[in-house]
Amino acid sequence: MTVVEFLPAIGAGMDAEMAKQFQKMLTKQGLKFKLSTKVVTGKVEGDKVVLEIDAAKGGKPETVSSPSRHPSSPLLPVRPLTV
Repeated sequence: MTVVEFLPAIGAGMDAEMAKQFQKMLTKQGLKFKLSTKVVTGKVEGDKVVLEIDAAKGGKPETVSSPSRHPSSPLLPVRPLTV
């Protein structure tokens, strides 16, 4: 799974050293990070979510995709939201 974050570090508002250690821990668990990166577009294609991303301060655009996520438990009280 890839985490796309516009800020230069994860854990905004968190102590900088704690955020750094948190990112290290998540990286060891297999997460990938795209920091200082903005999402240009996003769409659902079948069972995947496809994002076009670009470096926040200019750079080469790229595409990342991930399986769409759904609640893993039928016991969760998920209802449609109406406004």
